[in-house]
Amino acid sequence: MFGPLISFLHRTPFLRYLLFYVFGVVAYLSFSFGLAICLVVSVLVVLVFTRKSKTNNITKTNAALHLGIGLLAFAQCYVCDDDNYQNFILKKGETTQYQAIVLRQVAENRLEAKIVNAYNGTQWQPCLGSVALTVKEGIVAQRNDTLLIAEKPELVRGPQNPEEFNHKLYFKSKGILLQHYVLKQAVLKHLPYKGFSIINLADDFRGHLAGIIRAYMPNQENSSIVEALVLGLRTKISDELLQAYSHTGTIHVLAVSGMHVGIFYGTILWLLRLLLGTKYAKYSAVVSLLVMWFFAMVTGFSSSVVRAAVMYSVFQLGVIADRKVDIANTLFSSAFIILVLQPFMLLDVGFQLSFFAVLGIVGFQQFFQRVLDIQNSILRFFYDLVTVSVSAQLGVLPITIYYFHQFPNLFIVSNLFEIVLSTIALYLAMIGLLLSPISVISRFIFLGVDVLV
Repeated sequence: MFGPLISFLHRTPFLRYLLFYVFGVVAYLSFSFGLAICLVVSVLVVLVFTRKSKTNNITKTNAALHLGIGLLAFAQCYVCDDDNYQNFILKKGETTQYQAIVLRQVAENRLEAKIVNAYNGTQWQPCLGSVALTVKEGIVAQRNDTLLIAEKPELVRGPQNPEEFNHKLYFKSKGILLQHYVLKQAVLKHLPYKGFSIINLADDFRGHLAGIIRAYMPNQENSSIVEALVLGLRTKISDELLQAYSHTGTIHVLAVSGMHVGIFYGTILWLLRLLLGTKYAKYSAVVSLLVMWFFAMVTGFSSSVVRAAVMYSVFQLGVIADRKVDIANTLFSSAFIILVLQPFMLLDVGFQLSFFAVLGIVGFQQFFQRVLDIQNSILRFFYDLVTVSVSAQLGVLPITIYYFHQFPNLFIVSNLFEIVLSTIALYLAMIGLLLSPISVISRFIFLGVDVLV
């Protein structure tokens, strides 16, 4: 009865590693009770997975490996949680000022920063803590800029009313425990970063590209959509537009998603193979991976982009090494790698939606392809678009209902049009940016993009 399941679990070792790592994170978040459940379930699962092993030594080794992964996750969560350190800013007593390094600008009036020093009225002391800053009148800051801010932050509060958005959980997924609402005059000093940073260089490049888009697309709403589609910048998108896309189930269009990374990566790989030929296929793959990761850096390393970039990297490295690549195992390995780097990402709704969307495609797409075998290439193209959309929505259905208590009934029709139009718009926008020095051609191309969005 459980033969196919056991076979699948043996074929996808990273699923087992991922499950045990998730158990470790959940155990940390719920601590004693969760840890007990984690260990019991882990032992039982290991026994099931390894019951066909030839020797007890193999069983013990597997059990130790899987339990070790769970304990590693628990330990990493402890290390990544600022509240466990004595120099956490809220443990420093009275604080009148603090110094923070900007991590990124989320919106015109919102920053995420890392606290490095605090002033208690008599002396400065080293401290730590990541803070979500909201500056009422707005502030423009680059990554690694230094800010000197009056007063002190407070812990992010959980929801105060039923069904209210859980900001505490959201910021926890980013490793942020603190929040601070300040007036612009409370920012006592703003020292721009003078050093060299490749990430700052990527941010500047993204800002430059955003400026080109705005110059050729004067309609602010349309240009904001293209900035989100191509560069991952959503700071200019209105709440009304976000709500409209959410209701139709096409909110993913307003972010650089795995689909966009796949299009970008596939295009670069195709161009390199066209220029270099199959003889240098491995070199083409390596260059494509480097370009893809630079693209991920330019778009801000969002969870969906990182997940897609890691997945394509694992897949392509397997191809380069002449290893047989299993799509499902590749997906699980990418999720495992991301969580090892940032364990609290497990709490991020975007990460969950991204992961389960791809899992839905991997799990359901082949079924739909077997149900109806269409020979006509045009009909097949549209059928694949519909089935990919349905598969992804089936994958995220439990997450969507749990968090948003709704299901977009129009997603099939809306995704059919939006995916086609957004793909064409993405290609055109990239060509327009590439040809931006030739203003006549670029302006004409962005006119087409303006119509599509």
